[in-house]
Amino acid sequence: MENKTIYLILFCLVLAGGFAYFYYNYDLKKEVIEFSNLSISAEFNGQKIKTGYIIESEHGKIEGNTSQSYEKAIVTKNQEIKIYNKNIDDQNYYIDSRTFNITKSTQRITLELIEPKEINVKILSKNPILVYLESEDARDIDFCLSWSLNYIFVKTNFTETEKFESWNKCYSGGFSLINSNKTIQIDYSKFGTPGENDYIKLLLITGLNNTKEVKIL
Repeated sequence: MENKTIYLILFCLVLAGGFAYFYYNYDLKKEVIEFSNLSISAEFNGQKIKTGYIIESEHGKIEGNTSQSYEKAIVTKNQEIKIYNKNIDDQNYYIDSRTFNITKSTQRITLELIEPKEINVKILSKNPILVYLESEDARDIDFCLSWSLNYIFVKTNFTETEKFESWNKCYSGGFSLINSNKTIQIDYSKFGTPGENDYIKLLLITGLNNTKEVKIL
């Protein structure tokens, strides 16, 4: 009887030891999730400003606003994130998108914001029409054309796209002007004799939907 009791006690001890082994080697060794504190700001012309920001990662999306100082956001450590600004309150900044590998417990991120610059327009010739465009920073430019009845077969060699408001034809320009220039050629024919009220107009549209209208003929 005593031997059976001893065997039973030993069996229970072995069983308990087995449970303890699996508990400590599997449950307690589960990955510990670490976090990183991000300090986020946005600057325009060297001054910190309030704007929106978005952080994207494999764990989801975080949205917030910057301020005149640094704003705190908490993300999972040891992962890659993408962060970019989001215009608020009628702001007109280009998107500053950046990717970071978050390996530190604290990390400071500053988004550098840029506003689009004016597009300067010069008419180099009128038949065919050669329009010279230049800018310090105007991105993703499309354009539209409109004309009166005494001009016909108005065209250019760019790909047509969806019409914009009351303009006759619109084109996917697909170019940017960053301290650079570009010349657009526009061909046309006359129907009768154009008068003072006749015209061909150009509408420039940037990626931020800023527009500039120019009478080119």
